[in-house]
Amino acid sequence: MDNVASPLVSVVIPVFNHEAYVKQALESVLNQTYPHLELIIIDDGSKDKSCEVIDKVLENRIEKPGCQRHIQFLRQENSGAHATINRGLSLAKGEWLTILNSDDYYDLKRIDTLVAQTALTKAEIAFSYVAGINEKNHSLPADHWWSLWYEKVRCDLFMNAPTIGFCLLRDNFAVSTGNLFFSRILYEKVGKFKDLKLMHDWDFLLRALVVAEPLLVRDHLYFYRLHAHNTQSQVQNVFEEEQKEVYQQYLCAVVPSPPLNQKAPCHWYWPSEFGKWRTNLRMERGLSVYFKNGIPQQDESDRAKEKTSTDNTVFPKNRADGSAITLISHELSLSGAPKVVADLAIRLRLKGYAPRIIALTDGPMRLELEKKGIPIYIVDRSSRLRECLSSLAMLCFHIKGQVIANSTMSWSLVLPLTLMRPWKKAIWYIHESFTPLGCFQGKRGKILSSLIKLSTKVSPPQLWFGSKSTQQSWKYTGLPEGKVMYWSGIPQSEVDSRHTKNSPASPLKHLLAVGTPSLRKGTHILIQAFLLCLKQRLIPSETILTIVGFTDSENPHFIKLSDSILEVVNSEYRDNFHFISAVEPGALNQFFDASDLFVQPSLQECLPLALLTAMSKGLPIITTDVDGCVEAITHRETGYVCLPFDEDGLAKTIAEAVNHPDQSRRYGHQAQLVFNQKFALEVTEEIVMKGLNP
Repeated sequence: MDNVASPLVSVVIPVFNHEAYVKQALESVLNQTYPHLELIIIDDGSKDKSCEVIDKVLENRIEKPGCQRHIQFLRQENSGAHATINRGLSLAKGEWLTILNSDDYYDLKRIDTLVAQTALTKAEIAFSYVAGINEKNHSLPADHWWSLWYEKVRCDLFMNAPTIGFCLLRDNFAVSTGNLFFSRILYEKVGKFKDLKLMHDWDFLLRALVVAEPLLVRDHLYFYRLHAHNTQSQVQNVFEEEQKEVYQQYLCAVVPSPPLNQKAPCHWYWPSEFGKWRTNLRMERGLSVYFKNGIPQQDESDRAKEKTSTDNTVFPKNRADGSAITLISHELSLSGAPKVVADLAIRLRLKGYAPRIIALTDGPMRLELEKKGIPIYIVDRSSRLRECLSSLAMLCFHIKGQVIANSTMSWSLVLPLTLMRPWKKAIWYIHESFTPLGCFQGKRGKILSSLIKLSTKVSPPQLWFGSKSTQQSWKYTGLPEGKVMYWSGIPQSEVDSRHTKNSPASPLKHLLAVGTPSLRKGTHILIQAFLLCLKQRLIPSETILTIVGFTDSENPHFIKLSDSILEVVNSEYRDNFHFISAVEPGALNQFFDASDLFVQPSLQECLPLALLTAMSKGLPIITTDVDGCVEAITHRETGYVCLPFDEDGLAKTIAEAVNHPDQSRRYGHQAQLVFNQKFALEVTEEIVMKGLNP
């Protein structure tokens, strides 16, 4: 190639303690067949003899006829790989930019090949196949872990990925910064390499993917060395956190608007395929950066109360008749149904009974219960076989006394119990507005249906329901009709609570919603409705919405919610939203006390504890016209009720509630009175205890 057809290519070599390998790296650049190169070598504070080796190589180099080599050799205090690379790229004058790690080396035709291929395809970024080598320049054996990984990734590219970009979402197929070859124009669009220990190359590649589709050159033009001192072997522990950050940045880039690269993985160009990959790769983990763990600011009186208040509960000795009671829960998470189990267990303990809990899944609620002296047994679900054996052991050895099974999802223990031990009195307390038959299809659905039929003939459980709507939905299961047993676990509240003390006309600035990221909670509808209120100036611009209960979710339904979060993050209203991680039940009170208006935007509910908590505190409430929610709130009497799935309707209701604080507070006052009469612990506990009658 002549210089007219040979644009200047700048090669940046960051060096750090690689005296054994840097000579080979330098010579692989100096001896390239490509004629027009700039070489920028930066030693990043090496403590070995790397600089001496570099000086000797440069001193003894022989100019190749027809080749131009513009060389700079700089030394600096140790600054890290990303900073050294960025410094080198800032000094580079080439039309094309590339990097070489000082312990790797190039094939002698690498740059010639890449320049020709990018010119032919008009690509702005490219990388080649990689050959793995060891300290002695020997190829890695086929059964080496890296060789197996690389071959699997290469197969996935051709077997499963629609484009190279999709494959790059799963794995850094380029392997190293040294394998990246990109135009100066692209670099100016993408920006510098970030301060990441393990993934600054992958991060840069995915940011570039938003702008341009990478070109894969199917020749082994880069030699990647694995040895005892390279980064790959030292910092594997930071992989998970950096992967979250990379995914978060990518989602922020491609979800709000169509990326420049029309092959980039995103819902704009791949509406079906991208959703599958997001789910499989759990890309939503990256959004946890926007979830706060903070507790609202408290005034001095609240802090004083918190310091002086301790749990001095004295539990009586177990009753002489040894009244053991076994509670079964599907999980011990910080959510509504497990909270009911915890409340019941603690109340039973106070009454002198000996409760124990069997849970299908462990969780943070366990700590609170064990502090109260309540034994916990967890089913081993590490495999199907172990789950079956563990469940059998629970049914045979850990069921003591009367049984209260909580939640639809506990069916795998409840129904076998009624068949194996029909003499045991079992109560099944349901807190969902769907039946077990709606949970499973295929073989598990058939097994469940058969168990229900057998149970009704042998010894059907007594059914309790958390709301009338749940009772109605279970009419068609074939099980006997049960009875409604409301439970909040919350004592009666004084009517002159802090929320009703406020001046009726004082503004409602702080909105609160509490719930899991499940779609049925309608959180995505609420986010869109609140955004609509702000965009259309229906409410004051300083109004804040706090949503409590976010977790890193692997549920594919979380994708819909994550898109709403990303819309918020990329909008001018980001500061109007506070996304809070899941908190312990005891900490929720502080969020309720710091709020002026509670919103329950659910699409399906039994009777949420968060709604009952808001009622107990006299908060103004907005809820949807679904299931148990309307058993608690009556429109324009004890709150506002709007239709589910209706963003516009919810936005208008929020605007009405916020802009008429005196009316909203009056409804909150009435809701508190209804709570005290119908849902308070003093009212419901006596009914529940009579229903147990052990």
